[in-house]
Amino acid sequence: MAPIRIAILKCGTLSPEAREKYTDYYNLFKMLLESAAERMNCPGILETFCFDPREDTNWPVLDEIDAVLISGSTSSTFDTEPWITQVNDFVKSILAHDRVRLIGVCFGHQITARAIEGIGAVGRNVRGWELGVTNIDLTERGKEVFERDTLAIQQVHRDEVLYAPKGVEILGSSPKCAIQSMYIPKKLFTVQGHPEIKDDIISELVHSRYEDDIISEEEFNEAISREGCEHHGEDIGELFIKFLTQ
Repeated sequence: MAPIRIAILKCGTLSPEAREKYTDYYNLFKMLLESAAERMNCPGILETFCFDPREDTNWPVLDEIDAVLISGSTSSTFDTEPWITQVNDFVKSILAHDRVRLIGVCFGHQITARAIEGIGAVGRNVRGWELGVTNIDLTERGKEVFERDTLAIQQVHRDEVLYAPKGVEILGSSPKCAIQSMYIPKKLFTVQGHPEIKDDIISELVHSRYEDDIISEEEFNEAISREGCEHHGEDIGELFIKFLTQ
C-alpha cells in the first residue's frame, strides 16, 4: 500500500516553553498519527507535509495528496485576516474534491463548518471558555465512530460551531458546546477538542491565561480540578488513521 500523503496545516504557534519541548503543532500531530500507526501495526503508512497558511504561499496541490489536517489556532475562524479567508477557500476546494479527505481540530473543526455554511455558522461561545479534560456526550452515531460509549478530550477554546452544517453527522456535545465533532464517511472528521496536546501544554496554557486575566477564576479552578484526568487523545489518533484508510 502506498503511503497516505497528508498535508498538515499549522495554523497556530506553541508557547516558548512548549516549543522548546515539542517544536510546533506540526510535530505534535506527526507524533500523534505516527504513534497511532505504530500501535495499529502499520508503521510508515503516512507521509506528512507541513504547510503554514500564515506564511507560506505555495499551497498543497490536492491532486498530489490524499488528506489534509487543519490544526488549532489562537485566531478565530470569523476573523478577517487574509490567511483565514484563504484557509476557508481551501477547505471548500477539499470538500469539492472527489478523493481528498479532511481532518479538522479546534480551529480546523470550526473552519470546516464555516466553509460549508458560511461565516454565520461560527462565533464566540456565550458560555465562555471550555478548558481541560472534558467529557463528551456521544450521539448513537458518535458511539459507533469513536468505538466507545464515553469520550474525554482536552479542550482549549472559547469559539464554537453555532449550528450543525448541512450534510454532516454530529457525533457529540458537551454542556458548554453543542457541536463537538462532525463526520462524513470517507470525507471529513472533525473534533473541537485537542487529541494532540500533551497534559503539560494544557496546564501551562490554563495558568498563563489566568495570569493574563484572559480566563476567570471560576474557569481556572474548573480546569485545574480536572488536571491529570484520563482522556482519549491517543485513541482519537488511531481513529484518524482508521478514517484515512477506510
